[in-house]
Amino acid sequence: MRKIGLSLATLALAGVAATVPALSNGAPSPGDTNGPPCRDINGPNGIGGQFNYTSTSTPGTYNLSAQLLLGPDGTTAPCKNVTYTLYVITNGADESTAQKFPLDGSAQWLNLQITDSDTDICVFATTSHNNQVFDRAPDTVCLQLTADTTGAGGGFH
Repeated sequence: MRKIGLSLATLALAGVAATVPALSNGAPSPGDTNGPPCRDINGPNGIGGQFNYTSTSTPGTYNLSAQLLLGPDGTTAPCKNVTYTLYVITNGADESTAQKFPLDGSAQWLNLQITDSDTDICVFATTSHNNQVFDRAPDTVCLQLTADTTGAGGGFH
């Protein structure tokens, strides 16, 4: 009788363990975060974002447009229940001074007005839900962008 009880308990535990991946909202994606690919800021060739940072006719005022590339190949659509936040640092790389631009269910920012005393900014992004961060790109520090230069999106994943 004791062996049957132990066997049933073992089977029950195995059944619970088999369902755990289903509870995590999808299998781990090939990036550096778990869950559905829409949580993973990534993209082809290590490029996890596309940026357009340009000066305006007003001195010290710039326009920033950005789009995160999501999933293993950068073509995954954003999830409705994920918050995508772009952070912009105008002086140095001190994250505590970053301006936050959160969007729910969208990973594209158009014509953000940035005020800065020079042409350089530093950006990073996160994916989150209910204050739980799933991914950050770049993983450490931030990506420097200079107004009116080309190739401003490399190395962001």
